[in-house]
Amino acid sequence: DLGVESVISGVRRPLSIRTISAMQLKRCVRWGSQMYVVIVSDRSEDRSYGPSLDDHPILKEYVDVFLGELLGLPPPCEIDFHIDLVLRAEPISQAPYQMTTLELCELKLQLE
Repeated sequence: DLGVESVISGVRRPLSIRTISAMQLKRCVRWGSQMYVVIVSDRSEDRSYGPSLDDHPILKEYVDVFLGELLGLPPPCEIDFHIDLVLRAEPISQAPYQMTTLELCELKLQLE
């Protein structure tokens, strides 16, 4: 009892492999495109808490400030950050320049 042998044949199409960004992937999914996605990552090192300290050149530059106090990056955590908006609030009316309109016109005339 080796089971039933199945042979599947299909039409060979030209194969195109290309790299796309996350935004392009999102767009393709929205359009319902048929695709195969492969995400390759290096699992040889333990990166359970995200990138290591060696990945940050600023820490290497100021090693005398940190003096090995940092054991690693903090674990990832979800922060519920939001700004409460006031309903029907108007934008702050502020001039884009610190000059009055008359002063700005005078300056433009002087520059011409």
